[in-house]
Amino acid sequence: MYILLKNKIELIWVKLISYLIKLEMHPESGRFYIYPSVRIDHPQNIILETGVALYRRGWIYAVPSTSEKAVIRIKSGTKIYDNFHITSTEKVEIGKNCLINRNVLITDTIHNYEDIEIPVIEQGDRASATIIGDDCWIGNNAAIISSRIGKHCIIGANTVIVNKTIPDYSVVGGNPGKILKQYSAEEKKWVLIKQSLSH
Repeated sequence: MYILLKNKIELIWVKLISYLIKLEMHPESGRFYIYPSVRIDHPQNIILETGVALYRRGWIYAVPSTSEKAVIRIKSGTKIYDNFHITSTEKVEIGKNCLINRNVLITDTIHNYEDIEIPVIEQGDRASATIIGDDCWIGNNAAIISSRIGKHCIIGANTVIVNKTIPDYSVVGGNPGKILKQYSAEEKKWVLIKQSLSH
């Protein structure tokens, strides 16, 4: 009884907080749900479409933009669970109806490190858009950096993908991530393969 009441109170609180946050978000945002422990920086550059849910203790950060376009867009129906970290200095787009598990990093930015005479912290960074297609499932502890992922892809737990392109209907695992399976339209089934990700 106590747990049921606690959950109902939490849901009411989430709806209220989400309504207040929406007032500061990019005007294209829809009706979304954000837990109070989520940190949001520069909400005016973030579009959360209807049905998006961001769960506990995440951080979503979009640098201030001089254009009218948001640098982060999460499309309708996508659920992102606890301890996520999403940052953008150029463009991050996550498709519709994605399921993103806990402790996932998604970003379009990498720190420069090439000059060994200068501390990494002083070398600045570079950005390349990260795009995740519709209907993807991303497992716990995955990291996706400056990469493009097709629709209906499965990214396994602990997978790291940096500066790569993944075709539609792929299963990816490992560090660095490799394509393990792809759906064959001819055979109408998922087929095991061995292939490095393309640039």
